Amino acid sequence: MANSRNNDAEHVSALIKIGSDPDQIKKVQTAAAKSMKGSGYKYPTKSCAATLSQFLRAAGIDVPVTRGAQNLADRLRINRKWSRVKVGKQVAGDVGVCRSVKNDVAGADHIYLVIDNKNDDLMNIVDNQAQGKTHPRYASGKGRTATEYFLRAQAGEMRLAELDAGELDENLVEDEDTNDLPEPFMDDGSPRIENEAGAVSFREESEAETEDSEVDVPLVEELESARDPRADPAYFSELMFASGDAVGPFDRLASHLMSDLIADFGLNRDQAAGIVGNVGAECGGFSVLQERHPIRPPGGYGWCQWTGPRRKQFFSFCHEKGLSVDSYDGNLAFLSHELNTSYKRVLSNIQKSRTLEDATSIFLMQFEKPLTPNLRTRVRYATRALRAYEASGS
Repeated sequence: MANSRNNDAEHVSALIKIGSDPDQIKKVQTAAAKSMKGSGYKYPTKSCAATLSQFLRAAGIDVPVTRGAQNLADRLRINRKWSRVKVGKQVAGDVGVCRSVKNDVAGADHIYLVIDNKNDDLMNIVDNQAQGKTHPRYASGKGRTATEYFLRAQAGEMRLAELDAGELDENLVEDEDTNDLPEPFMDDGSPRIENEAGAVSFREESEAETEDSEVDVPLVEELESARDPRADPAYFSELMFASGDAVGPFDRLASHLMSDLIADFGLNRDQAAGIVGNVGAECGGFSVLQERHPIRPPGGYGWCQWTGPRRKQFFSFCHEKGLSVDSYDGNLAFLSHELNTSYKRVLSNIQKSRTLEDATSIFLMQFEKPLTPNLRTRVRYATRALRAYEASGS
């Protein structure tokens, strides 16, 4: 995780200079094209975040190479403490973040660098859409995705060449959703692990990053080998809901879990829903505990699909507490343990979040850290959890 105290503002002048030079733009876009290899897409398709992250890195701003637009926005705003700026107040060096108006799910559909602005709407920008050059863009959209907000590492304003309204390039690449692209690097810049077949797996955390890292491995292996995988949705549903009215497993458990999180951590409804939405996405709406088809066996287990050292810690924790790894109490206890210890910064950031989407994104990027973020699915689960909680009269 990047240190909240950084000198990003000192590099903005260099960032603008690089983004204004055709030769430098080509070099950065070439680097972005290389970073898209393995994503399933060829540059410039779905390459706005890869391009901007390479511009930032070229200017000395040490962000990981990032493929998802919302992920990059979160890394700047949450991890590097860039300020959120209203549309119309943008200046050169700001980063524009766009959201789709075609559906009701969260996630940035485009992200770009402001090079100059003529007024509060028309700007000159650089991104993946025009090769080797800057191009005009309206913050209001005018045929493209409207900009929702800007991010800023500095307060100064620099103006370059004046723009002529109406000189929009009709041959630009379209704005595209990038939020389901697999990220090649973690927040702290460390690469994700690749197995012998070249498949990318989850990063295993070091002892320095988690508390209670000394695990009795033989004991954990004995515990796991002595029990059957509980991957059957019917089993899990029966286990969790032995009594009560006939409500879908996710809706009933999501409402209950939200109540516990609100009471235990002082969260508001949106913040609690953000956590539950991630949990729902991880375990198939509370239907699957054992990860199916793991890249690296035995894979993830539990609500949060705890993987690698965290899986071992989960099993040891529950064994020491006399709790079942298949139970509501066992999963909630270990989730709470992590939020109170090794992931207490994540809890603090969630407590500061203002929207359901922000809370969902923070838990996704800082707690779950999956190979494929899939923010849209998590927001859908979070929204459904909130509705179930409100319907329960809690």
